[in-house]
Amino acid sequence: MEIDVKLLMTLVTIVIIAWGLIGHLRQPSRKQPRSKTWTLRVDDIPTNESGVLAVNLQTIIDQDQASKDAVPTPICCNSITPRDGRSSCATVSITSALSAEDLCILLEKAPSKHSYTFSCTFDGITPLYEDPSRVDVDIIVIPGLGCNAIGSWRNSKTNKIWLRDFLPQDLSNIRVLLYGYDTTLPGSHSKKSIADLGNALMETVTAFRSKTQALSRPIIFIGHDLGGLLIKEALLLSRRKFGETKPTISRATFGILFFGVPNHGLRNEQLRTLVDGQPNEAFINDLLVDDDSEASDFLKRLTAQFAGSFQGYYHIVTFYERLLSPTLEPNKTGGWSKTGGRCLMVTEQSATSTGIVATAGEDKIPINADHSGLVKFSSRTDVGYLVVQERLRQLVEETKQKVSQRFAESETHQACLRSLAYEAMDSRLDTIHKESDGTCEWLSSHENFVKWREQRRGLLWITGKPGSGKSTILKYALKRLSKVYGPETQVFSFFFHARGHELQKSLIGFFRSILHQILQRFPGSLNDLVDTFNTKRMSISEPGKNWHWHLQPLQEFLRLGLPKILTRFPVVFFIDALDECGQRLALDLIEYFQRVLQCLPSKGRQFGICFSRRHYPIIPGIGGLEVVLEKENHKDICLFVRRRLLISNDLISTDNLNDGLFALIVGRARGVFLWAMLVVSEISRMAIEGESMATMKAEIARIPSYLNPFYEELFKSSKNHPAMLNLIQWLCFSEPPLSMSQLQWALVYLASENFISSDRFEKRIKTLSCGLVEFIHQSVKEFFLDQGLALLAKREPNEVAAAAHSRMSLVCVQYLNICCNDRGERRPLPPPLRQYAARNWSFHAILGQNARDFPKEFLDTIQWPNEGPLQNLLVLLRSSVFQHFPLDTSLMHLVARFDLHKLCLFLASPTCGDAELDPSEKSNCQVARLLLDTGRAEADSRDDTGRSPLSWTAENGQLEVARLLLDTGRVEPDSRDDTGRSPLSYVKGRSPEVAQLFIDTGQVDVDSRDNTGRTPFSWAAQKFTSSNIEVATLLLNAGNVEVDSRYDAGRTPLSWAASSAAEGLAGLLLNAGRAEADSRDDAGRTPLSWNPVEMLLNTGRADVNSRDNNGRTPLSWAAGSPKSLFTVSMLLNTGRVDINSRDDNGRTPLWWAAQHGSWLVVEKLFNSGQVRIGSELQACVPVAVRFSKARREELLKMLSAECKGESSGYG
Repeated sequence: MEIDVKLLMTLVTIVIIAWGLIGHLRQPSRKQPRSKTWTLRVDDIPTNESGVLAVNLQTIIDQDQASKDAVPTPICCNSITPRDGRSSCATVSITSALSAEDLCILLEKAPSKHSYTFSCTFDGITPLYEDPSRVDVDIIVIPGLGCNAIGSWRNSKTNKIWLRDFLPQDLSNIRVLLYGYDTTLPGSHSKKSIADLGNALMETVTAFRSKTQALSRPIIFIGHDLGGLLIKEALLLSRRKFGETKPTISRATFGILFFGVPNHGLRNEQLRTLVDGQPNEAFINDLLVDDDSEASDFLKRLTAQFAGSFQGYYHIVTFYERLLSPTLEPNKTGGWSKTGGRCLMVTEQSATSTGIVATAGEDKIPINADHSGLVKFSSRTDVGYLVVQERLRQLVEETKQKVSQRFAESETHQACLRSLAYEAMDSRLDTIHKESDGTCEWLSSHENFVKWREQRRGLLWITGKPGSGKSTILKYALKRLSKVYGPETQVFSFFFHARGHELQKSLIGFFRSILHQILQRFPGSLNDLVDTFNTKRMSISEPGKNWHWHLQPLQEFLRLGLPKILTRFPVVFFIDALDECGQRLALDLIEYFQRVLQCLPSKGRQFGICFSRRHYPIIPGIGGLEVVLEKENHKDICLFVRRRLLISNDLISTDNLNDGLFALIVGRARGVFLWAMLVVSEISRMAIEGESMATMKAEIARIPSYLNPFYEELFKSSKNHPAMLNLIQWLCFSEPPLSMSQLQWALVYLASENFISSDRFEKRIKTLSCGLVEFIHQSVKEFFLDQGLALLAKREPNEVAAAAHSRMSLVCVQYLNICCNDRGERRPLPPPLRQYAARNWSFHAILGQNARDFPKEFLDTIQWPNEGPLQNLLVLLRSSVFQHFPLDTSLMHLVARFDLHKLCLFLASPTCGDAELDPSEKSNCQVARLLLDTGRAEADSRDDTGRSPLSWTAENGQLEVARLLLDTGRVEPDSRDDTGRSPLSYVKGRSPEVAQLFIDTGQVDVDSRDNTGRTPFSWAAQKFTSSNIEVATLLLNAGNVEVDSRYDAGRTPLSWAASSAAEGLAGLLLNAGRAEADSRDDAGRTPLSWNPVEMLLNTGRADVNSRDNNGRTPLSWAAGSPKSLFTVSMLLNTGRVDINSRDDNGRTPLWWAAQHGSWLVVEKLFNSGQVRIGSELQACVPVAVRFSKARREELLKMLSAECKGESSGYG
């Protein structure tokens, strides 16, 4: 029985085990996760660990069991590239069953002494390779839509990434940078646009290159799919944001490789379904074509702007697919997979239409791959890779030379921009009040504004009374309605400013500002301007020294450049306050634009001009549409007044507003916004002071409705007229206008004002000016200049300006004296007014010297006869403005040098017995006599250059002062300074009466020679003016003048007369028969080589082909001169010049014309039909770097057309 029980238990156990085994066998088998090879990025690798990275990574894995289990095979380190000077970045391949995201998390958490970071998304910049020997070019790679940045370029069969694994073996001196960005489509919550992504690309690349000190390194971009669009957007944004002022990516880029870039849109309708209802729906709609295969408005705009901005600027190679690509479709798991029907994602036309070059010149290459496979090459022998690699090699070679040349040209471009710019060029716009909320909105729907906007060539006038808000509404239009012709509209503006810098109220200031704006945005449209600038800079000097921009050339540059912009973009000009430049200049500007409008080609885009001006002065026959502001701004004034009065609701109740106060203000404003502003301010003040409603209404009714009487009422109510006068004088007469901090110091001197801190100063100005200065309006200045200052100062109107300038000069001098201590050392005083005072004391003194008490007050201010303050003044002048100003200078020298003739007369006058002089003038004469008697004002003192007051007086043409100095009997008429020059030699460009005065003394040597051998006659011949001819005639008639005298370099007066184009003086010498027409100086140059003036050519005595010591002819010199077209024409017209003559270096006139950027001369020489071209073809173009690229290409064509294959002697 026991046996049966045991047997039974055994059987049961067997059954249970068997049942368990059967149940286990019945369960479905669980698949083990399949291992996959992932590429990860490793960052924060110290540069000294680059060589042991693989070992360190394996150690991290081996020391952590979880990591060891997850990564059973060794790590492969594919690349290690420096990120900056301190750390490197690596790409590694890891095989694991974990996902890439989980793998990064695991490795980050693994215990380690290394602080490496791991990522699999490759966002931002990933350096893939950098040549350790040298890097000349950055190759920056941008992947396409919805792709992993590194996976986009990896071949799935070989797992190779050609950018990292092949390219470094085939190209040297490169750095390869991969840029990654997130364009996840399903479930995205991002509202990023293509413009946003392009901006991020620009900022990221710029920051990375800046950190690696490579901002000027040439760039070749590679873009796939959406990546190409981001490149275009980034380059546009770079130019738009930074212009040509920095080494931007737009300027550093030379070549671009586009792979399947949908310039005209992508064909993938399924993407719309994928993002339907998501925030990124608009982003996809911008990228895709519509039902009619039309590109989106965004892509059309991007293509047009890219082509318009960079046509001919970049070398672009486009690659397009030839195999159909699978489309997306929903899968069984609810996701999306590429299993749908096949289509050509990007057509050939879409992929190759960059607009940068003409269709015939496109560099486009088909690749037998689908859209994704365009950029995935399996090996170095892959046919597609070989083509791409060769194109890249060519670009790398070209890039090195072309971009460095571009940066050299860019320096010229920036210098040209600086030469056009001037102080406060854009400041007027900032001082115009912003429109009150809700106002000005009617403009966009105004009938005439709408008509103007629709015209192909439109002219609109915004006219109005003073203070009606013309500048404010133009500023509104500029900011809010700039795209009046659509999103591509290019807007340029200028705001005339009668109270501002001289250039702010002149036509030359207008054209400099407009051309500056155009040159920043469209440098290619102003090649002539840049060429002219560089020619002048190289052959004369930097701008502002020996040359300045003149009106007519600037007008011509704009006339020629505008049609080039209009071929691509609509253009609008907003020009404010035309009346503030004066009636004559306003008419000139209108006539100029009328001529421009007539010359514009009919095919160009829209062009409109909007002027604002007062009704007066009347400008007849101007045409155009008009918006009269005071007829349209009633609702704006109502809105403003109601809002401002309701701000003080506790002071002025709504009932009171409705009880006539509001209507009274608006009704009496009569369309003058400024009047309403001033009255509201006054009523608010009365409300604060508790005035009754009846009193306020009576005040409104009493206030004149015209501005000038209103201003007079306001300033008469001032309780501090002297302080108000001091303030208004500085505001009206300072040049340039003072800043707030400068004004703060100016008001302290020669007044009872104490220094007022900055936080209280604006309030003080408002109080002193009765609120008028707060509005900074032209009508305020006009009122004070016409009558206000005369009433304040209690002077006749014709005395006001001189009195103001006199006072301001004394303030400047006193400020400079206080800036030095008794030992002449500069004190650490606030500098705001110091530079202004040093530069402008003499400006104000010259304009103020006719004031009644100026001489005495000036001497009192410098504490004369105490010499300490005068020396302090000289120290400050030398350190602040005039670096070579002589310190050993007497008061007499100072006033003579700065042309203060009234003060000179005062100091030089030895007697004052006139009974008719008023007491103040008698007092002044007594001081003068004291100065002369005590020797404090020595009439013949010398400064540290040896010049006497008489010498400075002669140079300034001060006849009366010179006569007084000579009459003292204490001066030497024929004194010599340290250069050996006499006072007579300085008269050359001044009054001939002064020269006659010296000659009449009988005490001067009219043919004296200075240390270089030059005579007064030689100096008179140097510069052409009508008075110079008179001076030269006087010297010739005086006798004993050697007409052909030579100075140390051998040049004669005729040579000087020729070089300054003084035809009249040259004729005087030649007609007298006393000058040798073909004399040679020490360099072998004749007068004709300095300038072929007509008188010289007509004599028949000048050799037109004479050669100097270097073998150069007059034509050679003329061709190399910046202003040479006329002189070259005269020489060619003789029919006797050898146009192909070569100097000792084998250089022809054509070579010199190309060298010095004289483009018009180049054309003139070619058009003569006599030019023979040998290897001049190779000689001219390289040296013509001062020409724009377009000019160089044109020159190359001209040379090629003329080239006959002759040999050249140029070496």
